[in-house]
Amino acid sequence: MSESITKLEKAIEERQEYLGYMANALAKAGKMRRIAAASFKVMTIVLGAFAATSGTATKFFGETPFIPLTYTIVGLTIAAIGGLDAAFKYGERATDLNRLAAKCEAIVSEATTQCMFSLEPQREAGNIASKTQNIIEKLDKSINETREKAAELGLHIDRFVRWSYNKSQPTSKMPL
Repeated sequence: MSESITKLEKAIEERQEYLGYMANALAKAGKMRRIAAASFKVMTIVLGAFAATSGTATKFFGETPFIPLTYTIVGLTIAAIGGLDAAFKYGERATDLNRLAAKCEAIVSEATTQCMFSLEPQREAGNIASKTQNIIEKLDKSINETREKAAELGLHIDRFVRWSYNKSQPTSKMPL
């Protein structure tokens, strides 16, 4: 096998590895946003249940200035949580990030399949270079599209990937 073919195959492996890191980073970011969305919902439910007791509290404690002030603060907190949830759409973004992570995994699987079924038969015929370059181009296009979609969702994916990679393997060189 020639040295240039080995380099091309290594380039495919590096891109697949990077897409795997991207998928992990996207899934982690999606999880963080999913937790935030769930936390906002739980806080809204709990505070809403508490706010529903205002009439009972007034009857039990009487007309003290503390009761209306407490329930006003609770109401403002509920409104603020609802506003943050509506503004940042954590639930929707979590879903979109998880969908993007799944797409990265699918791209890696597709490239693996292409390598197995397209490259191996061509190895004998010597046509492997053009097929390998096509796979690399598809992977590069997918990586760039993933970067753009992640940026639209408010995530600078390359920084997140590098941070995750360096944290898990501080002495290794990051692919790509």
